[in-house]
Amino acid sequence: MKLSINSFHSDFKAFAEAHPEKIAIILEKDNSTYTYGQILDLVHRTISLLHRSGLQKGENILSLLPNSVEKTILFLSCCYAGYGFAPYMENAPRNEIESFIDLTKPKHVFTTDTVRGETSNLLENQYDFAPTQLRIDQSFSWLKKEEPISVETGCGRLFLLTSGSTGAPKAMSINSDVLWTSGQTFTKLYPSILNQETRFWNYLSMTYLGGLFNLCLIPLAAGGSFVLSDNFSPTLGYQFWKKVNEFQINSLWLVPSIARLLLKLSKRSNQQQNLAFAENVRGAFLGTAPIDLHTKKEFEEVFNLQLLENYGLSETTFLSAELLANDGTLRSPHSESQVGQVLPHIDLKLVTSNETDPEAPKEVWIKSPFLFEGYVGSDGETKLPLDDEGYFATGDLARIDNNSLVLDGRIRDVIKKGGYFIRLREVEALSEKHPQIEEAIAVKHDHEFYGEAYTLFLRADETTEENDLKTAFAEWLDNNLSHHKRPEEIFIVPDFPRTSSGKVRKHIMADFKGYFEKKSQLRNPPAMEVSKIVASIPQALSIKINQAVYNLQRQGGDVTTLSLGEAFFDIPQFDFSELNFEKGYHYSDSAGIPELREKIASFYQKEYKAPVFSDEIVVSAGSKPLTYMAMQAVLNPGDEVLIPEPAWLSYEEQVKLCQGTTRFISFDTPISDYHKHITDRTKLLILNNPNNPSGYLYSAEELGIIYEQCRSRGVYLMVDEAYSDFLLEGGQFNSIATVVPDKDGVIVVNSLSKNMGISGWRIGYAIASKPIRKSLLKLNQHLITCAPSILVQYVNHYFDRIIGCTLPQVRELMIKRQRVERMLSDLDLACLPGHGSFYFFISADAFEGDVYDLALYLLLEHHIALVPGVAYGASTSRYLRLSFGAEPDEKIFEALKTLKQALSLKGEDYSIFHEKLEQLLSE
Repeated sequence: MKLSINSFHSDFKAFAEAHPEKIAIILEKDNSTYTYGQILDLVHRTISLLHRSGLQKGENILSLLPNSVEKTILFLSCCYAGYGFAPYMENAPRNEIESFIDLTKPKHVFTTDTVRGETSNLLENQYDFAPTQLRIDQSFSWLKKEEPISVETGCGRLFLLTSGSTGAPKAMSINSDVLWTSGQTFTKLYPSILNQETRFWNYLSMTYLGGLFNLCLIPLAAGGSFVLSDNFSPTLGYQFWKKVNEFQINSLWLVPSIARLLLKLSKRSNQQQNLAFAENVRGAFLGTAPIDLHTKKEFEEVFNLQLLENYGLSETTFLSAELLANDGTLRSPHSESQVGQVLPHIDLKLVTSNETDPEAPKEVWIKSPFLFEGYVGSDGETKLPLDDEGYFATGDLARIDNNSLVLDGRIRDVIKKGGYFIRLREVEALSEKHPQIEEAIAVKHDHEFYGEAYTLFLRADETTEENDLKTAFAEWLDNNLSHHKRPEEIFIVPDFPRTSSGKVRKHIMADFKGYFEKKSQLRNPPAMEVSKIVASIPQALSIKINQAVYNLQRQGGDVTTLSLGEAFFDIPQFDFSELNFEKGYHYSDSAGIPELREKIASFYQKEYKAPVFSDEIVVSAGSKPLTYMAMQAVLNPGDEVLIPEPAWLSYEEQVKLCQGTTRFISFDTPISDYHKHITDRTKLLILNNPNNPSGYLYSAEELGIIYEQCRSRGVYLMVDEAYSDFLLEGGQFNSIATVVPDKDGVIVVNSLSKNMGISGWRIGYAIASKPIRKSLLKLNQHLITCAPSILVQYVNHYFDRIIGCTLPQVRELMIKRQRVERMLSDLDLACLPGHGSFYFFISADAFEGDVYDLALYLLLEHHIALVPGVAYGASTSRYLRLSFGAEPDEKIFEALKTLKQALSLKGEDYSIFHEKLEQLLSE
């Protein structure tokens, strides 16, 4: 079947001019849209920019951009005007980018405006590029000065790397008009699915054909549209069907890994919900990698969605596809490894490696009007490897069965063991039918007796014990696979190394074979035990709750998050270019850079009237490790630590790590009676001022009373002042460094990142007398080395500007505290007294059951996240902590009304919520 090659330039221009208002691209992140007319204008303006930069037709650009409309416009512009488009991953290592540049020889480079360091040095110094740095914000500010220009018809080229799943990747050159015509031809195979009403979701990487061809050019060739998002991730998987329906996506392009993930997630829903998910999807294509028949059928049954598998290579585009009859059913039913009918324009021959053996596997060789131009060599020459008759060897093994193409794997995936041919894909597909096996990979290797053999690597579900499964699976395989086809070894692995498109790198798995063989030869090796101390430490309950929140949000849940230990501020991004990146790449002062310590000391002197000096300060990676270091600095095994309740939940576990013991002081104990709890073994008392979770603010007099009780008995006093700036207007924060100016027997711990609203940056500091500071410094050197150098540079450089930005917002947050306090009062919800921080500790005494059960009920039934009070001490187990820093007033009030109603619940079975939580946390 002879086909003519069409011009992308002519076809796209004609369609866009005829349908200028028709939507072509929708951005998933903000729902903004681009019409065909707008895209054509942006293409013309981009070509003007490229032309003005001196780029000539036939020359190449390198794109180091993420999936974005900007990258799409650059790609289409190259196809339109005859330039070469060479995309590569924006976060790739320097050596990979360097190799790709050497192969594709670009004349111009496009990067994001955030590219720094190694990549920037490579582009600007080694290759003397002046990259065009784009802000990926859809503003197209880089084109504002460009006027659209007319260009002659051009035929662009696309330069891609092969996936590298079977060896080192190679660069290939693909004619963009050939690619475009292949896409048009494919759309004609499915007129009821691929037409002007088509809307795909482009979530595959636009560094490979999946994102550039399958989910960009094909929708445009159909005159349809596509939703553009970041590369697919488990996060998108949780929201998959929600996004499909939100954006009215009616056509899908799935890969096996995504199909498997959606099946796994379907077990969280009932069958009726699963059927409803895809009810508006009229077509689902499947390709890029093999998939077993069992998974295909299960997917179709669960979602009532027919899968149309196709087969092709980046070098060839489509070679076969499962086609539909006039009544919409498959022309040929699914069967194992069957990938549809050979397409009419493909001339295919099957070539055997052994003419005398009828069982020898046969390789697919093809002629196609859509063949790539060839592989690009280091000399810049493009060579297309064809045989004497003009056929291209695909490297895939196949046979024809009932007019359909059945794949037997790659050439290296068929072995001859003792005279028998074994198709490794057949073994993989069989293995994946075992109920506990998620994925199977068979890797061939040489064998001294048989010549060739293979090892089977298995990825099991997370609930399976390795040793038990290995034995059970071997027995199962004995009953389901001929003896001569069995593997030499079976190994259970946590996962497989993959390409960025999700394909398993089999050649890397082959390198691991020796390790697993040696490991299997160990006879009854002793169990590897973890520290008993660490094993005794529970997961931090607040973090456990918040992890459940994150997982719910990834699934698309709207959670009222009242559990976070941070407030969200509007903080500008100050200019990183003013920092010394050369220093930022390396270690810095273990005590903290002197300039930042001076600023912290000055801040304490000015704001708290505390005589703090830079040589009393140690800066580290957050205040949390500093509380632990402070304990290590003063405690010996068996020493006792006193902690008044409610107490921040990590104190007790850090004491355990120091081999100390904890005694809690009940929250209703008068401060003047703390001394009654001091024993001969007491070495440290820990205060949190203002208190997390109650917000209680200690007066100078109270601090003095506590200090005198401690000092008179030789007990250190550590005060965690992480919420020192979070006070009601008129409130007075009193630092223990003001009460005890010489720091005798006291240690202050505070958090820059908490008070500056940058908690993810993990910058904290401790203040202590010089002997204790010396111990802290030694611990910091051995545990942390230094706080992140570039981040402490940033905080030091912009210290006053950050404080100037955040402190007014802290004041607003404290005004919000008063509003929330009124809400609590209006709803008759009692709480412990407090005047600082962004927490309330709410009494749940009216609830008859376990307050932890109540918290789980609110989280999993109403999507309201609160932290149960048991996390902060036994005497506060009838309380719930509410953090108001991350949610608006309206959501907080609605949550409090729901809490008020829940307090009166009786006779509920809460065990189901414990099960749901564990399931949620395992995902």
